[in-house]
Amino acid sequence: MTNENDGQFILRGKGTEAIGTLAVKGFVVQQGATACRDIVPSATDRLTPIRTRMLAEGAFVEEGDCLRLTRDYTFESPSGAAAAMLGRTANGWKEWKLLDGRTLSDVKRVVRSGDAMLDTSKRSAIISKHEELLNEGRIYTKAQLEGYYATFREKFGPGVLSGLDGESLLTFIHDHGNRDSLVYWLEFKNDEEFDTKRFGSIAGGSALKFRVFRRKETGHWQAGDERNKPTDIPLEEAIEYARTHRDQLLKGVELLEQLADDASDEDYAELQDHMDELAPDVSTLAWGHKYFSLLFPEKLDDFHSPHWQRFHILKMLQLPPEGDGRYISAGRFVSAAKEVDLQMNPFSRPLNKS
Repeated sequence: MTNENDGQFILRGKGTEAIGTLAVKGFVVQQGATACRDIVPSATDRLTPIRTRMLAEGAFVEEGDCLRLTRDYTFESPSGAAAAMLGRTANGWKEWKLLDGRTLSDVKRVVRSGDAMLDTSKRSAIISKHEELLNEGRIYTKAQLEGYYATFREKFGPGVLSGLDGESLLTFIHDHGNRDSLVYWLEFKNDEEFDTKRFGSIAGGSALKFRVFRRKETGHWQAGDERNKPTDIPLEEAIEYARTHRDQLLKGVELLEQLADDASDEDYAELQDHMDELAPDVSTLAWGHKYFSLLFPEKLDDFHSPHWQRFHILKMLQLPPEGDGRYISAGRFVSAAKEVDLQMNPFSRPLNKS
């Protein structure tokens, strides 16, 4: 197989040879590509359903020790495409390469060019603003933050979510009328126990931003119809929403636990890919990002909007990375916070004010 234009990337591995291109939505692998037939044990649960579906659709056919792609096939992300072809977990931003050896990340400029995120003047401004806000009591101390994060994890961490099901799970996650629910804590909680707006606001907009909610006036559960208008749904349907959200929150936690403390820009691009594939119903929403950021404040920023993430990266006189999503830019904020020796929350507030 040959690569005749700069937009085509090659993937090679055991039993694997493929050409792919980055598309507006996803990553397209060309017809005729071969994939490793075997799946490594650690990736079996994730990749077996994908392979089974592709074989059933006729997109893959068995050919000796390989699988051959019978038509151009669009995967949700570069990493998903690489994993499906290689039969193992893969970072597509590193694995897909041009003939000259440049990776997809190199060509699409996921990686920033400089070593530092902050120049001297910006670093001084943030440190000065942090001291001012700290003296005024408008920023939490390290001890206070650790207490709040511990409280949130104790109430809503993966160990708690995994032990719930049925109507109890539904009300625990999605009932705003329950002041001990996850959505209440993420949007409205404001007392000595936990002041949620200090960790990035997700207030405003319709309750449909949570995808399912209990209408205060009637007590009925609602979700968006085909026109995204709120409509009553049966209790069992509402419970299925909650189950999907629980399972995807747990999958997102697993992905973040696997992310290295010194993760690179490519690692965050891979995290974005995997969030898009494995937790799409929660990771694309502001409340899902806030949930993850409260559990992993050392790995994620607390700007819960991609618009504001990119705005603040530009404010630091840096170009945002290529690609969409709420997780691809997080490494930039993690690096910048380390440069001024601050935790994420005490860093983001003076950045917002300076």
